[in-house]
Amino acid sequence: MPDTEATAKKPTPPPPCRLYPLCHVPLDNILLERLSHHGMAALPCAWSRLDDYECYLAAQHWIRRTFALVPLDAEFVAWMGKPVPRREAE
Repeated sequence: MPDTEATAKKPTPPPPCRLYPLCHVPLDNILLERLSHHGMAALPCAWSRLDDYECYLAAQHWIRRTFALVPLDAEFVAWMGKPVPRREAE
């Protein structure tokens, strides 16, 4: 018989969210450096000074087009310094 008290304390993951795949990736120095190894062009300025929405959106679209994972999953893998699975060429 399972230990009910131990089972009750185990956290359960939140249910999947339909909006998760639509979330944008935070563009920080670590991620930008890691994405540069995947071929992402450098931003025209420091991410913290980026005020060009078109440039910001181009970076987000590049991430979506390049990687096989949803953007936040790709960000997590890249941030950890691991190779991010790329989409197959169409």
